[in-house]
Amino acid sequence: DVGIMPPPKAPLPFYEQRKQLQMRKTQDILKNKIISRPDRQLLIEHNILSDTTAAPAIQK
Repeated sequence: DVGIMPPPKAPLPFYEQRKQLQMRKTQDILKNKIISRPDRQLLIEHNILSDTTAAPAIQK
């Protein structure tokens, strides 16, 4: 899975299709995690982030 070359016994189109499907699966997982991540206020309430009084431009 980690190699950059396709396995010698596997047909190239099969390898490329599998690689594309794996990329799409990873993209979907990351997209769902971003959608379901908690907002800043909830993280502050659970003491994951600290509430700051600094200007928003400085916080980033």
